[in-house]
Amino acid sequence: MFGKRPFKFFHDGSHPDLVRMICERLGQEEGRLNWELHSQGEFRVQIDDNIRLCDNFVFGTHADPVQTFNNRLKTLLRTIRRHSDGWRKLLNPYMKNIRSDREDEARVSIGVRDEADELFAAGAQSIVIAEPHFEQVVGVFNPEMQVDFIFGTPYFVNYIKQQGPLNNVTVVSADFGGAKRAGRVASKIGAPIAFIDKRRDDHMEKVVPVAVIGDVKGRDCVIPDDEACSLGTLIEDTKYLLLHGARSVKAVITHPILTHPERMRELQAIDEFSELVVCNTVPVSEEKRSCLPKMKIIDTSNAWAEAVKCIRDGNGFRGGQSGLLARMYDEKQFPIELI
Repeated sequence: MFGKRPFKFFHDGSHPDLVRMICERLGQEEGRLNWELHSQGEFRVQIDDNIRLCDNFVFGTHADPVQTFNNRLKTLLRTIRRHSDGWRKLLNPYMKNIRSDREDEARVSIGVRDEADELFAAGAQSIVIAEPHFEQVVGVFNPEMQVDFIFGTPYFVNYIKQQGPLNNVTVVSADFGGAKRAGRVASKIGAPIAFIDKRRDDHMEKVVPVAVIGDVKGRDCVIPDDEACSLGTLIEDTKYLLLHGARSVKAVITHPILTHPERMRELQAIDEFSELVVCNTVPVSEEKRSCLPKMKIIDTSNAWAEAVKCIRDGNGFRGGQSGLLARMYDEKQFPIELI
């Protein structure tokens, strides 16, 4: 069995704070690596631990500069593959190119398929992803590569419950594509659901909201989503809901990519926008925090540590009420910790 062998925990340097917290929960030291950057811009990695008879967990996520950390991750996987007889399990909270999932124009790349192929070729034998843009992403991976997910939804559900009475809450899906995610949150907190109907405006060359389906007048609206990037859509949706009578708006979004500081400040300035609640699946700089003081960050290291234990013990993630995904709704096992 996989769990009978000793294991090492390595990372590419993309999110050292999260890795440190995961290892603390596991009672495991971080694997020792020596990264060398050469004057011509190339780098190499040397593993300072004996990994010959060890199984290996490798952690990597989205961080700037994206290409540098992505190259480091694949180099690390290839190096471990060459020098260890054990398994290589990849923890990849935010997978590169995860949103590039279709050929919606002529002669365009499908980034998520390319990334899946490259990770498998580098040596990853399984992968755990947090809140994928679409769960069908499992289909782009090599059949020999096991794919598992964890979600931010349990954290958000428990956080919302802790905030007080739920009788005035409405969960709003920002579009029909997010209905499953919004429905999952709404059913767990016993709240009604509404949708923002969006259509493509050929003159503006973008998708714009045209109607709210459901009752939001006088309601405290909660918008769940998988990632916050430019924040343009969230700002537009917030203003549209307020225009239709919403009392307040908050967003619960797993991945805080947050590429536009000026839009973070714009969101902060909307009085009726109460907060942006995110997970620490990617690093958030102090500069970004200062642009949006209404942002709250939930620590997910307990989920990642439990994912490692599940894999080592040979337990499933879904597996009914005993599976990790079901247990994550238990506030005693997975308490909300803001960082």
